[in-house]
Amino acid sequence: MRGRNASTHCLYFIAISDRVHRSNALSPNHMAKLTLSDPMSKAPFPPDHSAVPEQSFQGRAFAQLQAGRVQLFGFREIEGLEELWQDLETNGTCGPYQRLEWIRSWLTTLGQNAATRPVMVSVHARGRPVGLLPLAVTAKGTFQILTFAGQNYVNQNTGLWADNAEAEFDPTELLAALRGLAGKIGADLVQLNNLASGPGGSDNPLYLAACIPSVHPLFETALSGSFDELFRQTHKKESRKKLLRKERGLRESGAFSIEKASSSLQIETALSAFFAQRSAREKNAGIPNAFGSKAEQDFVRKLASEPDIGTAPLSVWSLNVAGKVRAVFLTVRTASHLSGYAISFSEDDLSVYSPGLVLLKNVLQTEMQTGGLLALDLGIGDERYKRSWTNPVQLKDLVCATSAKGTIALTALKALQAVKTRVRRSKKLWPMVRKMRQRLARSSK
Repeated sequence: MRGRNASTHCLYFIAISDRVHRSNALSPNHMAKLTLSDPMSKAPFPPDHSAVPEQSFQGRAFAQLQAGRVQLFGFREIEGLEELWQDLETNGTCGPYQRLEWIRSWLTTLGQNAATRPVMVSVHARGRPVGLLPLAVTAKGTFQILTFAGQNYVNQNTGLWADNAEAEFDPTELLAALRGLAGKIGADLVQLNNLASGPGGSDNPLYLAACIPSVHPLFETALSGSFDELFRQTHKKESRKKLLRKERGLRESGAFSIEKASSSLQIETALSAFFAQRSAREKNAGIPNAFGSKAEQDFVRKLASEPDIGTAPLSVWSLNVAGKVRAVFLTVRTASHLSGYAISFSEDDLSVYSPGLVLLKNVLQTEMQTGGLLALDLGIGDERYKRSWTNPVQLKDLVCATSAKGTIALTALKALQAVKTRVRRSKKLWPMVRKMRQRLARSSK
């Protein structure tokens, strides 16, 4: 294929790639528990009993590998790692999507997929733990790929790290250990996507020589001062007036409320609307829906309610007018960071008032008034509303092969990623992809 015909085929592939990527979305029939000892497992871990460490904490590891000062231990379960996990969450660096309860929710829902084998990796240097990496080996076609646990359902990844962990080892040692452990547990390729920097822009210890630029930037901004100051800094006077007029229009259209769900009924009402709105968006505009399967929806429900609603990893906000949920915003809040996980809105008679944008504005205002916030991110994916509040920040992907088959996959992945990046950043090509998605959505109705 050459010329315009080749370009058209390329854009078509990118337009459907997210759909293809999710073609293995879980259904109840795909749920199965994998164990190393199960001879009928579709993709069991290779036995490696000689690799069991001697220390009591490390004695349950099913695999280990050492490279210089770095030693990695792989575990099938979280049990026994909670104390270290909570210490790193509290006293070290931990992103919003590697917290203990987030990973627990993933393990009991999406992590049960027969094509997914969780592996929790503790990182040791000079004989002491300095990090934790919640990972999983996932089958994609004939390839086995080591990724972050739930990588396709989060906006950024960091791992968990003790302060100044990178000073305890050489980056080449960590890369060699990761590649070696991945190969030992049967992975052909390491693909740790959307690596974000640490607090204040400090380097992530996973920023290694094998990193390449991620396709999607993270939309993030530092916070200081009040919400009113942020609103003035990010929106021109006319934009502020326009958004406030839309909010007034919603308030005048019937009984108006913005709620942060605090009961099981409120959570279920808002999430049912969220799932329906995201599904409608996919059908009408071709926007890929990451929450379409039962397992995906169970994952979100668990995030919003476990271990209890008051301390659950995910907060569920809704904007309601005239007895209907018009928009839903899912957020993750740590002590100093607010992360926008996902947003949805209804396409009805009140869409002209942009209920999603009004909800976002009010959530930011409420959260900033509680105090303590130093940073805001609205996730990945370039949307106009994100640029109105935040700025794009380049993320990195750590990719390396561990086998000859993995080398083939790595070459193809880098080539596809380069094309996707070029299309995403093109003011001409990306609108063509979006229009193509819309046509595909309409033709599939």
